[in-house]
Amino acid sequence: MRLLFLLSVLSLAISQAFAGVSLGEIEKAIHAKGAKWKAGSSWVTDLNLPQQKHLLGTKAMPKPKNAFYPRSVKDFKKAGYADHLDWSNIKGINFMSPVTNQGKCGSCVAFASMATLEGMVNVANNWSGLNVKFAEQYIWACGDGRCDRGWTLTSAASFLKRTGVTDEACMPYESGANGEDLSCNEACSDADARRFKITDYKNIGSYWSYNLQDVVEALQHGPIMGRMSVYADFMSYSSGVYEHVTGDNLGGHAITIVGYDIKEGYWICKNSWGTDWGENGFFRIKMNDDSNIGPGSVQFIVDPFEGAIKFKKPVYREVIYGNYTVEMQSSFPATRDVKLMLYRDGFSHEFPATRRADGTYAIDFDTRAMADGVYTARAVAYTRQKGMNKSNWSESVRFFVLNNAPKVEIGINNLQNGQTVSERIYVDININTDPMPLQKLLFRFKSLATGEVREVETFNIASHTLFGWRTQFVPNGEWEVWAEGRIGNYKQESQHYKIKVQN
Repeated sequence: MRLLFLLSVLSLAISQAFAGVSLGEIEKAIHAKGAKWKAGSSWVTDLNLPQQKHLLGTKAMPKPKNAFYPRSVKDFKKAGYADHLDWSNIKGINFMSPVTNQGKCGSCVAFASMATLEGMVNVANNWSGLNVKFAEQYIWACGDGRCDRGWTLTSAASFLKRTGVTDEACMPYESGANGEDLSCNEACSDADARRFKITDYKNIGSYWSYNLQDVVEALQHGPIMGRMSVYADFMSYSSGVYEHVTGDNLGGHAITIVGYDIKEGYWICKNSWGTDWGENGFFRIKMNDDSNIGPGSVQFIVDPFEGAIKFKKPVYREVIYGNYTVEMQSSFPATRDVKLMLYRDGFSHEFPATRRADGTYAIDFDTRAMADGVYTARAVAYTRQKGMNKSNWSESVRFFVLNNAPKVEIGINNLQNGQTVSERIYVDININTDPMPLQKLLFRFKSLATGEVREVETFNIASHTLFGWRTQFVPNGEWEVWAEGRIGNYKQESQHYKIKVQN
C-alpha cells in the first residue's frame, strides 16, 4: 500500500511538472473572477513547466512597501497626460520594431532591452520606419547574460551606456535554437566600430517606493524596459486585459512597456515569445495586478541622430535573385551622394546610387552575375556640413543572393523507424548548408491513419537545433515524421521516420 501511495505521489508530481495549469482550469478561474481576457494555446503552452520557467530570465521584484496609484482619470488629466498612449499605434503609425522570439534561452533581458532601444531610436528620430536592428546575441554574450540563469535590467542598461551594442548582422542570434551560450569572440571582427551606446538610463520605482505616474511620465518619451512576475496562467494568455486568476509564481520576466490606457486601467506591453503568442506578440495587463509591472522599470535616454541613412530594401535576411533594386533613404538635409558598400568573404565593393524623384536612392543589380551566398551591405551618405565633407554610415544589413539550388543536409539524430514516443520529446536535428544558413525549419508529422499533416516551426536555427514536440497533443497511433528546411523558394527534407505515439 505504501509503495502504491509513493507511486501515486510521484505520478502527480510528474504530471504537475509537465502540465502546469490546464487550459480548462484557467478558463474556469477567468469566469469565476470576471476577468476580461482569453486563454489559448501556443508554442509556449506546448512547453512543460521547467521549460516554461527557463524562459524567465530575470529576478521578479516584490510589490513596493509604499506605492501610489492615482485614484481616478482626473488625477492623470491634472498632470497633463493623455488617457491612452501606445507607441505601436500613434495615429496609425507603429514606432516599435517587429516582434521577435527568444526561443529556448532565458534571454528575455536581451530581447526586452533591444526592443526598447529599437523603439526609442525610432521615437527619438521621429522616424517610425528607421528600425535599426540591434543584436540580442551581442549584448547577451558580451554582457553577462546566460541562458540558464538570465540577467538583470540594470546590468543590461549599464552595458548599453558603458559599452554599447552592435547591429544584428555583426552577431546573429543563435542561442534560441538550442539554449547554448555563445562566446563574445564570435562577434564580427569590426564590432568595436559598430557599437551604439545610449546616453543614459533611469531606474523607475524600487522595492521601497513606487509611483505609477512616474511610469506614465517616462512613457511620454518612448517605450521603457520593464519586468514582471509571471504566473502559470500567463503562459496561456491569448487576448484581452490579463490579470492573474490562478497558478503559482514561476519567476521574473523582462518585457517592454509600450503604453497604457488610464480609463480601462491597463498597460500595453511587447513580449519576446513570437507573434504566435498573445495579441501578435503583445499583451495588455491590468495595472496593479499581482504581476507587478511598473516597479523596477528602466528608461533609456537616446539622443536623436544628426540624420540617418537606411535601407528600404533588402531587409535583414532577405533572399534576393534575378534582377533586383536596392533602395536607400537618407534624412540628412545636406546629402550630396549615396553609395552602397557590399562585403563578402573579406572583400568589399563600392557602388554609386542614383537619386530618384521621390528622394530615395537606388541601384539596379542583376544578381545572376554575383556569386550565391551571404552578403553584408552598408549605405553611406556623403554630406557637406559647416564647410566640411562627412561620411555617414547606415547599420549593416545581412542578406542572401540565391540563383541556384543550395546544398542543404538535414539529419535527425534521435529517432528511428518503429520507435515508440510519449510525453514531450526534443527532436535533435543537425543542419549543414552551403552557401547560406536556413531561413526556416519545420518539423512535420503525418498521421498514417488519416493522412492529416501537422507541423511546428522555428526561426531560431543553428547547426545543432532542438525541436520540441509535445506528443500528448496528437492522437495515439502511427505517425510519419521528418524535418524540412527552407531557403527562399528552395526546400529540403530529412529522412522520414515511421514512429508510434503512445500516451
